[in-house]
Amino acid sequence: MSLQWQESTIGVSVPGGDARHFRVQYFDTKEMFWHRHDVYNSRNDAEAALQQLASKGLQCRILEFGSCAAGR
Repeated sequence: MSLQWQESTIGVSVPGGDARHFRVQYFDTKEMFWHRHDVYNSRNDAEAALQQLASKGLQCRILEFGSCAAGR
């Protein structure tokens, strides 16, 4: 089981952009690629999802986005 935390801030390309959100990802060892599990508005919800994935033995991480373009 491996847990990671990575923080990123991306400048918006349009006024307003998206609100802060947290993406939970898991790593697929066959494809060697990170896949999006889900997107959450709160860190607590993202951490709960991360713990659930980690309990299944998946390598997972949370990406925090302070703001990002509207077309994600």
